[in-house]
Amino acid sequence: MEISFNFILDKIAEHDNIFQTSDVNDGLRLEFEKATGILYLIARSLSPDGEGFLIKKINPGENNSFKLEKRKNKQIIITLNNEQIPINYANDSFKMDNIVVGRGFSPDRKFYGTINDFTVKYSIETINKQWENIVYVQLAVFFLICLVIAIYNDFFKD
Repeated sequence: MEISFNFILDKIAEHDNIFQTSDVNDGLRLEFEKATGILYLIARSLSPDGEGFLIKKINPGENNSFKLEKRKNKQIIITLNNEQIPINYANDSFKMDNIVVGRGFSPDRKFYGTINDFTVKYSIETINKQWENIVYVQLAVFFLICLVIAIYNDFFKD
């Protein structure tokens, strides 16, 4: 999975969000802290303390490029202005079911600035793996039903 875009920050009002991948704390959220201008990746389900991962201070008026890559080895690589910031995490439990750009879960957390070329890439391999798991469960249920029918027929055989 990959999210990438370019942005220019005009100002920080209060916990301004560039994007979210799910509601409230179920997904990833890119958020500024007002007092310092530091950009955080908020991923409560991934971070050991339930908070966010520090990325870097962003100054208003500067052009920035951002890329987030989720790797298979439970690692996220943030690339901010060609500088890589690795983030290791303990589990894979964040959602991607409500992607919002330009604000977060609250309309009050809007981003003041410009966001360009926002793209999300989600590999077909990930989607195929999810479907593969569904098919395995369905096959297991089917064979269980067949087994129950066979036992039933054997038991009530004349």
